[in-house]
Amino acid sequence: MTLTADPTTAAARRPVGQILAHWAEQRPDRMCCALDDRTYSFAEMHHRSRSIAAGVHALGIRPGDRVATLGPNRPEMLELFYGLALAGVVQVPINPYLKGSFLAHQLTGSRARMLVTDHAGSDAVAPLLNALPELTHIIHLDPGGTRTGTATAVPYTELTAATNPAAEPE
Repeated sequence: MTLTADPTTAAARRPVGQILAHWAEQRPDRMCCALDDRTYSFAEMHHRSRSIAAGVHALGIRPGDRVATLGPNRPEMLELFYGLALAGVVQVPINPYLKGSFLAHQLTGSRARMLVTDHAGSDAVAPLLNALPELTHIIHLDPGGTRTGTATAVPYTELTAATNPAAEPE
């Protein structure tokens, strides 16, 4: 693999959200990324990312807060990668195969205020919820997720439905 960009240039040191915004402006219709049968143009991914950032902020999650993601590779994880970066939060990706004390250690140590997960992740986290006092919101990727302990349950579709997409954090 050959890298063509000089990592010391100002462009290479920009935050992920700014890089996406740049390419959404320069090449809006070009393919940004793809997973399974889903492809995103730069403009589409930037719009989705801004909606996620706005949704995260609307729930009271602020730049510097931690958001854990627990799930397999799926299109929403791509959206979250860019959206959480744009929101200025710290994304904490957690191996979806962790269970029990291993999962508890990761979640407790991360001090995540929000968790985004699917049904399998929700089932794995359910017995641990009472030991996660900093967790205020659980975003369910799959419809019908309800296990939240003291955290507030939010469907992913609500998180992405922000009508006033956020600007990039300063």
